[in-house]
Amino acid sequence: MKLSHDQFHELYRQHQAHIRTLIFRMNGHAHLDDLVQEVFVKIYTKRHQFDQRSSLRTWMYRIVINTVKDHWKKQSTKKWLQFFSQEDMPEAVIDARQEKKILHVEEMEILLSVLSSKQRQVVALYAFEDCSIREIAEILNIPEGTVKSRLHSSEIVLRKQKDKENHG
Repeated sequence: MKLSHDQFHELYRQHQAHIRTLIFRMNGHAHLDDLVQEVFVKIYTKRHQFDQRSSLRTWMYRIVINTVKDHWKKQSTKKWLQFFSQEDMPEAVIDARQEKKILHVEEMEILLSVLSSKQRQVVALYAFEDCSIREIAEILNIPEGTVKSRLHSSEIVLRKQKDKENHG
């Protein structure tokens, strides 16, 4: 993919809010700006690798997932996502949440605290980014059955957590 400076700027303008939100949902506020910048540097430097077999969105989300996973590996201690109040969330996250009204902040905290990193990846792409099972499989480079399995196991974990809170 050949991109002029103006075309890359337009690509950034169109996709940065979604990419920023996905990174936040996977990693929290820590290093958010650095990770967004790193993703767009990779998009630009690897643009020649985009072969259009998948959609541009799928290709970019794969870069996001791999960048966040690399970030986790670099951390000396892998910390679970930190929880933030509404005021601490980036504007893109607040806008996306208000637009979709998927989860309340409390439900988001539960989701992030009880799911594994692999489950969070799948749930973030499916529930928040409206990716299909097929797209998630492409992004994560896993079989569609694995995506379905992770979604199902996430649902079980969340249901158990909700029951625990209601009865505890």
